[in-house]
Amino acid sequence: MPRFSKSIFVTWAVMCLFGSATDGQTNQAKPVSWQPVIGHQKEFVVFMPGGFKSIVDDNYKYFGNRKTGIVGVKRAVKAARLINGTLLLMTYYEASGRGLAENLSANNGLTLVGEETSGNFTIKRFAGKERSQFLKVHYFIGRDRLYEVKSYSREDRDPIAEAFFASVRLAEGNSYTAPNGEK
Repeated sequence: MPRFSKSIFVTWAVMCLFGSATDGQTNQAKPVSWQPVIGHQKEFVVFMPGGFKSIVDDNYKYFGNRKTGIVGVKRAVKAARLINGTLLLMTYYEASGRGLAENLSANNGLTLVGEETSGNFTIKRFAGKERSQFLKVHYFIGRDRLYEVKSYSREDRDPIAEAFFASVRLAEGNSYTAPNGEK
């Protein structure tokens, strides 16, 4: 397992447990309202179901392996939402985007299923199965930033996870593109 800030992990774990305990009690009959999570200077937008929790962690080191080395992270902002058994995560990192993406992907044990460029971003898509959960991860790699969009779900093509990934928008000049939308 990759090493990272203990405080961000503990906080994230508590948020996920709190969210899972309250999901069935308070949100079961309510319609889902998707809210934007907006990245640095509006260059990145993803929509998450309302009620997500977020945490911030500053100034830590991400330890990769011998090949990928250590990457300093100035700031990490994580948003998480558990809904109907599907965990949605978005993390924004202020760090060397390429270096951190190499570290994270080297340690995730997933299969690369696609790579492309859109505007100022390189996009890498990974998928796999971890225990009984299907895991999908998309990295949106900028020069000094990285956006990680991730889902854990019971089904390979979970509709909530699919909507989450399809909601990503990247700024290109005065407009936005949908790199995960229909091609």
